[in-house]
Amino acid sequence: YWRGCMVNAVFYVERFVYKALHEGFKPSEEEVRFVGELLGQPTKKIDVVLNRYKQVFKWYIVKRCADVDKDVKTCIYCWNQKVPFRLFPLALHAFGSVLLFKGEEPVEVLAYPMPKALSFAKSPGLPEEKYGSTVPREVTERIDGWQITAYFNSILNKWMFATRYALHNMYFEAGKLIVEDFISIANPYVYVAHRLAEESGFYTKLQRFEKGWTFTFVLKGPEPAITKPPYP
Repeated sequence: YWRGCMVNAVFYVERFVYKALHEGFKPSEEEVRFVGELLGQPTKKIDVVLNRYKQVFKWYIVKRCADVDKDVKTCIYCWNQKVPFRLFPLALHAFGSVLLFKGEEPVEVLAYPMPKALSFAKSPGLPEEKYGSTVPREVTERIDGWQITAYFNSILNKWMFATRYALHNMYFEAGKLIVEDFISIANPYVYVAHRLAEESGFYTKLQRFEKGWTFTFVLKGPEPAITKPPYP
């Protein structure tokens, strides 16, 4: 929630920038300020917002895309793991949000997973006098494992899984991102989740949630937790 309404900050900002650059959109000062707040830099100047957008997506946010055909692609957004996390609204949504693009235009949010969990005591940029007495809305037991997102993929017309950092047809090999054909499940964590969902009949339970739902799961690993190398 942001200013009392639910909004995926990644999609909102991408739509705003696309309309400003490609459709001659003339936003109001209030709209510009709102987007600036999502990007962590409140301002009433459109050029400042556009420069901040370039900075955020150059240094902090990674956008990984998979082509469906020449005019359609899906993109997943994640935090750049090479830089320390910085708190601003869009950053909280850059942990697995998946958008659908037609050409260069963002047209739909496919996956809107649970934002990054934060510790109020340790999060930078949260002053004690402002958040010291805030009660978290949800507290869950920490489970070692890998975050898995389940969402209805309208291109494939079926439920699909993703991780926080890669789509179903993406995986890393020696630190390099490999993107396979869009219909293939190449991500090893997605493959495990897919097999578990098939064997348990879980996909049938998701059928009534196809419109607008995203589910966040943890794929539990062995104990004690293994971080490096990743569990196969």
